[in-house]
Amino acid sequence: MKTVKVMISPFYNGGPWTDKKSGVGFHPKRDFGKVMKINAEDISGIEASIRYNRLLPIEGFDTTVPTPPAPPVNPEFIGTKATSDYLGLSFDRPVFPVAGRTITLVVDGVERTLLAESGDLKGHVIGYKVGLGKTYALSVNEGVFVDKNNYTVSSFQVTEKGITDKPVIVDPESVEATPISINPTEGDSGTIAVKVNPDNATDKSVTFTSSAPTIITVDGAGKWTAVKAGNATITVKTANDKQATVTVSVKQKIIDPTGVTPNPASLNPFVGETATITATVAPANATNKNVTWSSSDATIVSVDNTGKWNALKVGSANITVKTVNNVQAVVPVTVKPIAVTGVTASPKTVTGEVGAKAKITATVAPANATNKAVTWSSSDATVATITNTGDYTLVKEGTATFTVKTTDGNKTDTVAVTVTAAPTEPEVKVASAPKKRATKKKVEESAE
Repeated sequence: MKTVKVMISPFYNGGPWTDKKSGVGFHPKRDFGKVMKINAEDISGIEASIRYNRLLPIEGFDTTVPTPPAPPVNPEFIGTKATSDYLGLSFDRPVFPVAGRTITLVVDGVERTLLAESGDLKGHVIGYKVGLGKTYALSVNEGVFVDKNNYTVSSFQVTEKGITDKPVIVDPESVEATPISINPTEGDSGTIAVKVNPDNATDKSVTFTSSAPTIITVDGAGKWTAVKAGNATITVKTANDKQATVTVSVKQKIIDPTGVTPNPASLNPFVGETATITATVAPANATNKNVTWSSSDATIVSVDNTGKWNALKVGSANITVKTVNNVQAVVPVTVKPIAVTGVTASPKTVTGEVGAKAKITATVAPANATNKAVTWSSSDATVATITNTGDYTLVKEGTATFTVKTTDGNKTDTVAVTVTAAPTEPEVKVASAPKKRATKKKVEESAE
């Protein structure tokens, strides 16, 4: 150890000493309070001597006191009224105040900090002046006193006039939590304030527990965090099991949609087609992803609330998809006609006598063609005529051709027509009656 300045303490119990290097010496009784400069190697156990206040270090020495395993908690005496001018700390064994360590003494509301070495050790009692009838509170900090083994001593009693008083231990009677209920939203956090009653309770420590940490968590300082929607209870408990509860109802965090994307983005169906549009709502964690669908012209394209649409007729319209908070997107729709690919007349030939009438049918392909209108014409209307409904009349003997043509695409088909003469009825001759001759008698009668 380096050279150290020390002051001789009244607790020093060694013999006269002389510095081997300088020749300077001192005697404990004669040189009490004198500052000396000594060398570490000259005093056996100088570290212990300094720690035990036998030598008071002035500079250059660390007086940290080692703490024994699991020392007891130092007691605190509150609200005691002095029955003597002095109070004392009474120990069950010799102790040594540690230099630089302090004791806190509050007398009639005035706090005083006492150095440990200022006490007077007599019969294991260290006394401090308080004042008769005054109210005092005393607390002894950790590591103030050590025993001969250099272990912290925390077990002692307060004495006045030789009467030993036990420490005043005030148990908590109740605990209050504020607020008594919380209704946070997922992700919220806060802190529960706690008041232990009475105010002078000795041990005001509390613990916090959550009945459902998956819903709400709480740490040792009362800070809580809402995790997910649900109900739970936070319990605050004192060391002697006095408790208070905080009811918790965590609400779901509402995340509104910010956009909606239809798929496909546009439609160009043929008349009669049907399919379904899907919609993706953003963000992905939106609380309510429900959407509604509508058509600007349901006669052209209809749509239900599942997004299923039907192309009904040629034309243009818009399908609109809308979220619960009215964020929307539009799908333009153009419905196209189904083109005609051909037409077939039936029958393909017509043979009949003059004056015959009948009907020819025309079948347009494909069967779902949008425009199935056709027209009919005759190559020789003097032989045979036909209407646009396919009704024909055979007029005179000869041949002709009927042609059917589609309005869409001008697709055609023909029918060969042969008109024959009507059969001739046989001539019937009727014999004339013979002329009657007038008789002579009738002539004569006539003459008369």
